[in-house]
Amino acid sequence: MPETSSVDAAESEDVDVVVVGNVGMSGRKEFLLGNVPNRVSHGTRRTVVIVNTMQRVEEQAQKKRRFFR
Repeated sequence: MPETSSVDAAESEDVDVVVVGNVGMSGRKEFLLGNVPNRVSHGTRRTVVIVNTMQRVEEQAQKKRRFFR
């Protein structure tokens, strides 16, 4: 699981801050399983910053759609 790897790496490397993006599961999957940023933020004692990466992903998708028209 990516969140477990991230938390383990943060702990073993003794980092001060963990930065994760907010893109991930949504809807039923998120409700049942949780999402990676949520699990990382609750799984470590380190400071966690969750950055908004959704807008960037949407911009890239729009560029691809324009390119393939």
